Amino acid sequence: MLTLSRFRLRLERITPAHLELVRRGRNRDFVRQNHIYQKRITKEEQATWFEKINRPDTYYFVVSRHNRPIAATHMRGIDAGLTKGDYGLFVWDRRHHGTPVPVFITLLMLDFFFLDVGLELVEGVILEKNRAIRKICEFFHFSFRTAPEAGSLVTYSTRANYLSRRDFLMNFAEKSFRDKTELDLKVTGEKSTLHLNRINALLPAAGS
Repeated sequence: MLTLSRFRLRLERITPAHLELVRRGRNRDFVRQNHIYQKRITKEEQATWFEKINRPDTYYFVVSRHNRPIAATHMRGIDAGLTKGDYGLFVWDRRHHGTPVPVFITLLMLDFFFLDVGLELVEGVILEKNRAIRKICEFFHFSFRTAPEAGSLVTYSTRANYLSRRDFLMNFAEKSFRDKTELDLKVTGEKSTLHLNRINALLPAAGS
């Protein structure tokens, strides 16, 4: 299992053992109302969804803080040239709404997929009314354009744009953590055919 750890967060790539946890979080009313697809998701639909996303070009993670699962985030649809991916995040634990935690989740994901994986463009589709995620996108200096779906926006950033903002973002993170080792990214897991080659290269060889 691929795991990313940083900022007192642990991101575990979703496995079948996580499906019910994620389904319950995604089905919470305040989460559903901030998605384009707002119907409740059944166990059968969740299982079918997992079969579609458990592949090398798509990475869904359960986010935990202090060993408590609080959110899910993803980078999906990475193209063959490793140039573009689609980012998303939802936080089902309301105690972390209005805190820096969603910012740190986004910073961890963008740093990993822009700098370690090498993506050049990250996009996402959000509802115009979702003020919380819009504020996060604005904090990262993402751009916006109208999406095909009514009431939605495409939000996007190039790697160059992200790098122009990164010093500010890392300074923000440094002020938040007394223990500076919390700023270091730790990538753990086993090499797998379900990972991109670029990600496998970051993981230790078996038995090392």
